[in-house]
Amino acid sequence: MSKQTKLISISGCGHSGTTLTATVLGVHDNLLLIPVETRMFLGGSYDIESFILNNSDKKFEMVIEKTPNHIYVIDRIKLLYPETKFIANIRDPRDIAASLYRRYGDWDMAINRLKKDLEYIKFFYDDLYIVKYEEIINDFENTFKKISTYLGIEFDEKMLKYYEYAPNWFGIESPEDTDGSDLNGMHESRRAWQVKQPLFDGSGRWKKELNAYQLSDISKNVGSLSNFFGYSV
Repeated sequence: MSKQTKLISISGCGHSGTTLTATVLGVHDNLLLIPVETRMFLGGSYDIESFILNNSDKKFEMVIEKTPNHIYVIDRIKLLYPETKFIANIRDPRDIAASLYRRYGDWDMAINRLKKDLEYIKFFYDDLYIVKYEEIINDFENTFKKISTYLGIEFDEKMLKYYEYAPNWFGIESPEDTDGSDLNGMHESRRAWQVKQPLFDGSGRWKKELNAYQLSDISKNVGSLSNFFGYSV
């Protein structure tokens, strides 16, 4: 990737709206979205130069790359591309845990991923523009106007109907509304389907999906981290 190319790195907690954030920004006339998780800073072999070349007919100022786990390597991205703009998505930790548990079917895996993601977001906090899922849901337009200001671009009215312009994420031609589990690619299919729908509120799912033990476990493992980000668990 040419160092003249300016990157928007979207990472953060898994299942916190990273795909949605990238999709909304990706409809902007001056931004170019890569509709896959490249993992290019985690040893991935994604050829971003070829992607840019294949989209050279579009005039753009910055390239959007979305990989949640890139939150672990912010320092490496900063070193390689100092002009990168960093956006990190977070969400009520109880909803994250519920979503991760649905995906993996493994509670320990879900809680460990949640804790690790929050720890890294806190560690790199000063380098990041934090976007809360609840802010997207409750104040969509103003949230993306503020993000646009952070990026130094004008707000594009097309963002309000991003779902009409959403690309086929992950190369899925006909995404479906699945249960979101990680079996047979159903997780990616659901994400690809969701961004093609009008905005809907997925907050508060933990109230129906988590039991008392799981809620206590969240409080024990990420209670202080949650408080840091303004969530009381």
